[in-house]
Amino acid sequence: AEWTRRRGAVAVLPAVARVNEPGSLLSPEKKQLFNSLIDACDDKVNEVKILAMASVGRIVMHNPLYVSAALKPLVSACKDWRLRRIAVATITRVVKADKTQASLVLQPLIIAATPHTCSEEEEEEEEEEEYEDRKDIRWSAIVAITGVLKADKSHAKVVLKPLLAACRDKDWRIRRGAIPALPEVIEVSSSSSSFNNNDYKKEGFEKHAALKCLIAAGMDEDWHVRKLAVAAFGDSVKRHSVLAQPMRRALVMACKDEDWRVRRSAVPALVDVVQVDPYQAIAVMQPLIQACSDEDVDVRVLAVDALGRIVQIDPSQASDVVRPLLTCSHDEEVEVRRAAMTSIAQVISMEPAKCPLVLRTLLAACMKEQDKSAWIAAVHAFGVATKADLSRAKDSLKKLITACDSSEEWLVRRGAVFAMSEIAKAKTSLASTVLQSLGRACSDEDHDVRKVAAAALGEVVKNIPEIAEHALKPILQVCNDEDAHVRDSAELALAEIMKADPNQSLSVLQYLGFTGSDDDMEDGNDDDDDNCSHDCKRDHNDVSDGWRKYYAPDVADEEEDEDEG
Repeated sequence: AEWTRRRGAVAVLPAVARVNEPGSLLSPEKKQLFNSLIDACDDKVNEVKILAMASVGRIVMHNPLYVSAALKPLVSACKDWRLRRIAVATITRVVKADKTQASLVLQPLIIAATPHTCSEEEEEEEEEEEYEDRKDIRWSAIVAITGVLKADKSHAKVVLKPLLAACRDKDWRIRRGAIPALPEVIEVSSSSSSFNNNDYKKEGFEKHAALKCLIAAGMDEDWHVRKLAVAAFGDSVKRHSVLAQPMRRALVMACKDEDWRVRRSAVPALVDVVQVDPYQAIAVMQPLIQACSDEDVDVRVLAVDALGRIVQIDPSQASDVVRPLLTCSHDEEVEVRRAAMTSIAQVISMEPAKCPLVLRTLLAACMKEQDKSAWIAAVHAFGVATKADLSRAKDSLKKLITACDSSEEWLVRRGAVFAMSEIAKAKTSLASTVLQSLGRACSDEDHDVRKVAAAALGEVVKNIPEIAEHALKPILQVCNDEDAHVRDSAELALAEIMKADPNQSLSVLQYLGFTGSDDDMEDGNDDDDDNCSHDCKRDHNDVSDGWRKYYAPDVADEEEDEDEG
């Protein structure tokens, strides 16, 4: 009889039933516990009801077989606005556990999403806290309806009216909650016979209620709603290509929005429009070029990235994007410079004729960029440009060799080293010249330059295996370097040399301490430690034991096979 005791019993029921264990309610005793919990959902006291419904949601999440039994009290609770919040939250859990029940819960969700009507006197008496509770309930119901619609799109016509009402609500949270469901409704409508290309040519998609509402949301007074609407523009275009033109117009307006978060969402959505309809590329170029000078860093990064992606879709736009990208390559923010280098590489790969315009900038970036990620992007772009325009490779190489040998700045020497490796990979006739310069760089006073030089030698050998023998000597010089990072790069380069030219394996192993004597060859199947000589002529502690163990047994087996032959 005491409601506080009933509330306490309801609170401990999920723990008694061990709901976290799958199939925890299969025994008759625990089924009886669940039935008692369902009965508690009809208790006279609201606090008991609320706690009972929350417990039902926890149990159903782990025991989907009880979904149908749990729906009845939850649907009844949606009729009472004081119980709607917990009922809607529990229904959302139920739908996640069993999507086939979506149609049964849709009507109570629509009721919960409908604004509460009351007289002027009741509205004046209503407390602020109570009003906020009702808004939260409606927002939860709208979000739940969106989830139901994604699970089963056949209910699009049923939920259209409450969604449109929510989009016109005076509370921005309600309007925001309805936006993600609109692309689902538009997709269903676009597949019907009354919403096709002919209708678009005659009347335009703006006549459709859901699309009209979505475009209006892009001009909402609240930036949260506008941002979500802009993201929905791109989603709608992906679902139906005929929407490209109206969505493009709305997104161009969004690129000029006063809030940077809306502009940040609009820029990638324009790329989605061009991917669906390449004919829209001309119309979106100017807004994107303007966005490259936006005051917000994220917007500039996204705009620069978008220009590179659009050129890959429509190479004819390359001439318009080169100068904005070159400007962004000198931006004060490293993220923008890195994105600019990546986009320049994309432009050159699609339009090699633009190489002369960007080669000088890329060369300067290779030798002066201080940020590692932006420098790597610049080196990659320089390599792409070199491959695209081999006629300028020799002139660039002379400048790089001079910089590598005589520059006082270690950044310049480091950039020149890797840029030279890109030239060698692009034009093999210059590989011997590059190899000599890289060999000198392996003795540089700066450890970072030595590390990059060793890595560059490995990259060149990987692409040009015939020069492996000539690259071995400079690599061996840095194998015993005082810096661990340099030694790591040297080991990786040695691995590339041995892969490219197995004849060099014995020389490498002898340097590492493997003498190749008869004592070492007695049994090629012994443990790896037995195959390696410990009587080294020099100190090889700097070389990884694991690397030595990996290579030594294979070579020992080959020598043993030759002796038997």
